[in-house]
Amino acid sequence: MPDSVRGPYTEQFHPPYRTGIVAQIESVPPYRVRVQFPDQANVLSWWLPVQVPKTQNDKFFWQPDIGEQVSVVMDEWDENGIVTGSVPSQVDSAPSGLTPSDFYIQFADGTIIQYNRVTSTLKVSICPAGTATIQTADNLSSVTVGDDSVTVDSSDVGLTAEIGEIDLTGEVYTDQNLHVGSGATGTFSTSTGQTVTVQDGIIIDIE
Repeated sequence: MPDSVRGPYTEQFHPPYRTGIVAQIESVPPYRVRVQFPDQANVLSWWLPVQVPKTQNDKFFWQPDIGEQVSVVMDEWDENGIVTGSVPSQVDSAPSGLTPSDFYIQFADGTIIQYNRVTSTLKVSICPAGTATIQTADNLSSVTVGDDSVTVDSSDVGLTAEIGEIDLTGEVYTDQNLHVGSGATGTFSTSTGQTVTVQDGIIIDIE
């Protein structure tokens, strides 16, 4: 087609912006998708890249799901384009109760990450039976929060906790020497099966 008749957009070309439904997802890099357009007799696009916030020094990855409604910008021949994001609908509506100051992510399993920049409050709600792990890049230290336990692993580097007071209402198990400070109160169980009861830093009972 000669350049003299390519543009501007006219009725002979489809609109450059439209919404469609994700029909196929590429499972290997560059993780493109194919989109179906219900308003264009369900025409299926070719593989389209998905727009992300960062790609160079910082990396971001999050693919839309099959069946998700997305916004797409196409060229005038519908040959090339890009998926610019997902579009809420009556079927997949936006979460309720949020404000413009909220950052909110809700995963399919029920896990929620929410931050409010006005109150400076970060809340992470883990789905039942899920875990959250924070670890160093070299895997020397980690903290894992689960449904019924909190595990601190720093065996290679040691653990230091600088806090004023610890109130222990459950049992504490250790396979190393236990050092009790002047303000500690609680019941400790050793690896040999002994139970040590401490009151204000004083061992008052060993069973």
